[in-house]
Amino acid sequence: ALGLQAYRADHSSYPEDLNTLVSEKYLKKVPSDPFSSTGDGPLRYRRLANGKYLLYSIGPDCVDDDGTPIQARFSSGKSRYWAEADMNGDYVVGVNNIQTVK
Repeated sequence: ALGLQAYRADHSSYPEDLNTLVSEKYLKKVPSDPFSSTGDGPLRYRRLANGKYLLYSIGPDCVDDDGTPIQARFSSGKSRYWAEADMNGDYVVGVNNIQTVK
């Protein structure tokens, strides 16, 4: 996410793919998705039409849900901000990592 923000600051838009961040020296390599079948497959990324991006891991269920985030909630209905092995969905940057500290 930091590499994407740095690239956008320099180029006024996000790159077409994560490999561009490597070729232009924003990253040493494309980050691995620890949930990929081999444990070293790349994170998923795509630039969206609205000028934003979608960056995600396939999540603990090891199924690519095309960026549909994990919807983890306590029985009280309050959101949880971590992934567990039995959760379905993808771990989406900017969705599953948002936490409010009081």
